[in-house]
Parts: sequence; C-alpha cells; structure tokens
Amino acid sequence: MLSKKFRKKLNPFAERIGLLLLKLKLTPNFITFLGFVLIFPALYFFYFKNIFLASIFILLSGLMDVLDGALARVSKTTRLGEYLDAVTDKMVEGLIFLGVGFSFPEFWPLACLGVLSSILVSYTKHRVDKFNINNSVAGLERAERILILGFGILFSYFLPDPEFFVLIVLLFVIIGSFTTSLFQIFKAVKLLK
Repeated sequence: MLSKKFRKKLNPFAERIGLLLLKLKLTPNFITFLGFVLIFPALYFFYFKNIFLASIFILLSGLMDVLDGALARVSKTTRLGEYLDAVTDKMVEGLIFLGVGFSFPEFWPLACLGVLSSILVSYTKHRVDKFNINNSVAGLERAERILILGFGILFSYFLPDPEFFVLIVLLFVIIGSFTTSLFQIFKAVKLLK
C-alpha cells in the first residue's frame, strides 16, 4: 500500500491537477477510457519485443488512473464511473501480464499467475464488503503493482539481461499479491467468526 504519508503529500498536487482537468471540461470517465486505450499500444510494443515503449505506455495508462481519481474527487462521481474504473483497472492489469507473455514467451505461466494473483487481491478484499467489514491490509495494491511492473520493465530495458530482471519483477509482484491475498483471507476469517 502506498504509504499514507506519501498519499497525503500527493493529494494536494493531484487535487490541483483534478481541478485543471475539470476546467478543461474533461470527465473522470473520459480519463478512465483514455487509460484503458493507452494499454493497447503497450500490447503492440510488447508483441514486437519493444519493452521500452511498452513500459512507457504502461506508465502513461497508470498515470491516467491517478488522474481519473483526482478528477473524480473534485467533481461529481457516479456509480457508473466507479464501476467502469474498477472494471478497466482489472482489464488493464490483466493486459499488462498478457503483454509480458508476448515479449517473454517463457514467462507465460508466470503471466497467468500474475493475472490470478491480481484478481485474488481484489476479490479477497471486496468479497467481505457485504458484511461491512474493512478488510484492508498492508500489501501490494493495484497502484503498487502497476508502478513495479512499469518501472521494473522500463529498468530491465537498460540491463544486459532484461529477461532475468523481468523474471524478478514478475515474481515479486506475484508473491506480493498472493501474500496480500492470504493476509486478507486470514483477517476476514478472524473478523467473520
């Protein structure tokens, strides 16, 4: 989880950007859609083994996710917008793992585990919502996973053996996500007794 201190420092800056986007008459749903669209050039570049440009588009897509949240906080949010944001977030994350599988075919099993671990983090957290239980635990949330994947893949481009570093990044994200899910499961089991 991004530290509360970091989020607290980032919020005023993000709010100013949100107000600027509001003045430009942009909507959170448009920014969400833009973030979703930006992942497709990343897939294209992954397919052609250009991990540098793929990682740039991953980070741009992630930036749109930050901006749609900032804009939503300073404007009127809708249930549809919240729904679209959550669905596109999962789709983008899954497509990133798919892209990694394109560029590094030997990592297909890990890419599949990455998708599973991502889904599991969300599911174990939100499944207990109907019980009005806060099941948040410290761990790898979506923002952290996208940052680690985006910057990790970007950094690997500059290394003599990018495959090895991408392997380390994938394993870190997968293990971190499964660990986060396990802690959420343990906490839910404790709270639901």
